Order: sequence, then structure tokens, then C-alpha cells
Amino acid sequence: MKNLNLTKLFVSCLAMLLCFSVNGQEKAKESKPDSLKKATKELPLEPERLIQLKTDEGTWMSLDISPDGKTIAFDLMGDIYTMPVSGGKATRVIGDIAYDTHPKFSPDGTMLCLTSDRSGSENIWTYHLEEEEWKQITKDTDKNYQSAEWSPDGDYIFAAKGVRNLKMYM
Repeated sequence: MKNLNLTKLFVSCLAMLLCFSVNGQEKAKESKPDSLKKATKELPLEPERLIQLKTDEGTWMSLDISPDGKTIAFDLMGDIYTMPVSGGKATRVIGDIAYDTHPKFSPDGTMLCLTSDRSGSENIWTYHLEEEEWKQITKDTDKNYQSAEWSPDGDYIFAAKGVRNLKMYM
């Protein structure tokens, strides 16, 4: 008799958990903002949820200062932010499911070059800050790019490729 009651209790609890799980997933899919759908349209995975985070510090960050000396671009947890050099609130300029790092301002300050896995493998990309347009510079499927840098005239991008034996590419 005891075993039968325990079995019924277990089955009831399992049914309740399944109902909560299904309802939670449906709500997450229904509430996905249009901006998130647009940002991830080319990615094979769809994010299931958003996590809000407030912080005033970070580690393992890369940063660059704009040519006019007024703005800092930095990466934090795979997104790219800008903020005034004088301090203040950071603004996320690039943030979706892709992991974006190592932002570098173009010499005229209108674009960033960065590393991103938005194509499925880590590559070098440029991002036009005002027009919000992406351009994939490298198209490798199995290489690691450590960072990239603009030439002083802005016509070329140099990138370090490799893991332990880094080689420079233009």
C-alpha cells in the first residue's frame, strides 16, 4: 500500500513539473523581442531567455579609444559597449547571441573591427557604428583570430591568427 501511494505521489509531482516546464518554455518563446529575432536571424541557435546584468567592473576585457579621444569601446561578456572617456553609463552597441571581442576603432572613428563567432567560427568582422552594417572580413571555419587592428590609413586590417604559433595576416 505504501509503495502504491509513493508511486502516485511521484507521478503527480512529475506531471506538475512537466506542466510548469512546458508553460515556461511557451512564455519564453512568445515574449522574444523583435530586435532579438532580427539580430539572430543568421545564427543556427535561438536564444531561449535574456539575462539582465548590472555591473561596474569586468575582467579579461579589451578596449580601444576613438581617434577623437572622446569614446571608449570595450568588450564585456561577448558584447561590445561604448562609453565616454570621462566616465558615465556604458551603451551596448553590439549584443546578440554571437560572442564579440577585441573592438578597434577605424582611423576615422566610424567603424569597429572585431573578432566574432557570428558565422559559426571565430572570424574578423567590421561593424559600421552609424549604419549598423556588418561585413565579414575573414571566412575561416576552423581558425582562431586573437585580435585585429586597422592600418593607419584605414585601408587594411591586420589580424593575428593561430593559437600558440601566431602569424600576422593583412
